[in-house]
Amino acid sequence: MKSLTNSRREAVKSLNIYNTFKLIIMSNSIELRGRIKSISDAETIQTKNGDMEKRVVALTLGADSNYPVDYPIEVMGPKANIFSAYKPNDEVSISVNLRSYTDKNGNLRSGNPTAWRVTYADGSIPNTTSHETKVESFVNQGDSELTF
Repeated sequence: MKSLTNSRREAVKSLNIYNTFKLIIMSNSIELRGRIKSISDAETIQTKNGDMEKRVVALTLGADSNYPVDYPIEVMGPKANIFSAYKPNDEVSISVNLRSYTDKNGNLRSGNPTAWRVTYADGSIPNTTSHETKVESFVNQGDSELTF
């Protein structure tokens, strides 16, 4: 296993959560469960590798508690549409990658988490058209418009 960098280790120790979140921080991945508050429309952002779609999902954590927190989660690139089958108020479980970087002053900063998988809170996935149904639909469509 990789060890944490000294600055990251000190930051985690200062928060007094080193033992609780050690494995999560080392893997840079975590699963969040909550209620979808909103899903933004897709926007196109420019990167050094070209244009990319991006959405931001606001997830309410602890909705049943006295102090709920709205937490932004980014979805970018080919996975930007993974929330298309979900709607606000759905209870979901979202797997995210945690990101951090060092700013120009040498301070450790965290970036928004990036989603890579989403399911309903009970582990089920939304009903979508199966691959077999899509293939059958494609094969059975009329080919009268095909020209060679």
